[in-house]
Amino acid sequence: MNIFDVAASGDMDALVALLDNGAAIDQQFDSGMTAITVAAANGRNFAVELLASRGADLELSNRNGVTPLLAAARNCHTKVVETLLKNGVELERTNQQGETALMVAANHATIETVRALVDGGADPLARSANGHTTLTVAVLNGTPGYGQLEMMRLLIDAGVDVNAETEWGTTAYSLALERGMDDKLSLLLESGAEENTTQSPWMRKTKAEDADKSPAVPNDASERETHETHETHETHDKPKRPWWRLWG
Repeated sequence: MNIFDVAASGDMDALVALLDNGAAIDQQFDSGMTAITVAAANGRNFAVELLASRGADLELSNRNGVTPLLAAARNCHTKVVETLLKNGVELERTNQQGETALMVAANHATIETVRALVDGGADPLARSANGHTTLTVAVLNGTPGYGQLEMMRLLIDAGVDVNAETEWGTTAYSLALERGMDDKLSLLLESGAEENTTQSPWMRKTKAEDADKSPAVPNDASERETHETHETHETHDKPKRPWWRLWG
């Protein structure tokens, strides 16, 4: 097995053996992924601790700008996030969309991951290249059980501007409104949000199409706003390969 497969599996004996036998700790796969990024993305905290202790570069990114911290944040691996923070990782590094780890976590992860980043000093006022804030992406986090309202309260209490606009003029309020998220609308109004009916490009496109052919709601903030996919995902008719060979 190579160092990437071992890091993904979390096989500590195999990982130690590879490192002791001279495996290049910071070698990058063709997507740019390193062993520590693979381990972080898979939640292999012991592997992350070992690789960090052996001097792995915590800031190397893949071709999409994904670092170990961004990978851990994207996949809800709070313990890995905390380990990386203890090792002095840069909190405000961004991916190609200009999203920090806190933004990625607010869009995809749980309240625990978001809290760990905020408590670790992540900037709640960060904005992506297209103007999204930590709050607008938290509104778009629609996965049940992820503590979205608590997440939004945490970010609002941390000082995020509830009326900040994206480059399309949308705000946390307008994004919640067009998706019928009444609980989020109530929280935003209580927190001083102004009413805004500006529709996102995705909603305008959806309304222009036949209802039977309307696209499914995309899963991340940049897709919801621009309807462009930034990551490559494995499909059922492709040969199964480790996901990290495709994600990058």
